[in-house]
Amino acid sequence: MKERALDLIEEGWTAEVADVLHVSGKSIARWADRMEDTGSLDVPNGRGGHPRLLTTEIREDLYQLITESPTHFLPSQSCSELHDIILSNRDQ
Repeated sequence: MKERALDLIEEGWTAEVADVLHVSGKSIARWADRMEDTGSLDVPNGRGGHPRLLTTEIREDLYQLITESPTHFLPSQSCSELHDIILSNRDQ
């Protein structure tokens, strides 16, 4: 996606790139700077993005639910109540 964002900018797209790809303009600027400075989009320390919002326990529980019953629908409210987390802005 990062490469595509930079390709679109080179093709003449401007601010709409962030909207189309659902990322912030700051992220795109950071990617462009990194590409210019290092010639790569890889994060220098091997880490990037936000810290994980879900604990290992929650991820394992979700994995188990999905693998045991992949067609089961679990409303986001139930999951958020179970683990006391917000899964989307709609839960607020």
